[in-house]
Amino acid sequence: MCLYDHAGEIKGNTLLAKVCSYDHAGEIKGNTLLAKVCSYDHAGEIKGNTLLAKVCSYDHAGEIKGNTLLAKVCSYDHAGEIKGNTLLAKVCSYDHAGVIKSKSLFLLLFNKFNYN
Repeated sequence: MCLYDHAGEIKGNTLLAKVCSYDHAGEIKGNTLLAKVCSYDHAGEIKGNTLLAKVCSYDHAGEIKGNTLLAKVCSYDHAGEIKGNTLLAKVCSYDHAGVIKSKSLFLLLFNKFNYN
């Protein structure tokens, strides 16, 4: 179940991803940011394969305009831990159609994570 605070921010299970800074080859080398990972209920929220976003700001139409952390999680084990392929992307900006237009980095991770 996903838990929210009064500001609507997710405060349930957490995925830790080192995506703060990169070398020129696109490899992760920086500090840790938090991406929120939850098992959603049926109140208009996604179950199964999930696209999660931590979004810093929106325009008045609700479109993303600030820095965004995206995590596509393909599968979980019964404890809610990631066991399948995971796509992480640090996206700096979008155009008005929602297309990524600058400073994008994608990383495919195939091994199971262990978060302690």
